[in-house]
Amino acid sequence: MVYLSICLCSVSSVSYSFQSIGLLPLLGRFIPRYFFLFDAMVNWMVSLISLSDISFLVYRNAINFCVSILYLASFLNSLMSSKGFLVVSLGFSKYSIMSSAKSDSFTSFPIWISFISFSCLIAIARTSKTM
Repeated sequence: MVYLSICLCSVSSVSYSFQSIGLLPLLGRFIPRYFFLFDAMVNWMVSLISLSDISFLVYRNAINFCVSILYLASFLNSLMSSKGFLVVSLGFSKYSIMSSAKSDSFTSFPIWISFISFSCLIAIARTSKTM
């Protein structure tokens, strides 16, 4: 499960880095609009899986771990079924594209926070003894 969160975090950090560098408006015609919805879902899954990994490492209880995974699946289904979430997430993505075109290239905070979170997940995966 730690490796799944690392893979999802890498997808999220790459797409968020594209947004903050300003390359995404240039690649906008090649990337479908629903990629932003995918990016929002990946961010939710990374945060919830990381939370469930931490709770599993602390409590070491497989029942709580399975319940948190089932809660994640039902939560994503409820988000996908609501039309308001689609409109809000796509509107937020349009706002982030417009604001990312005005930001600095490599000095922006979102780029560094994605690398920091990715390195923290790698450190957790290396020190985890539950594998």
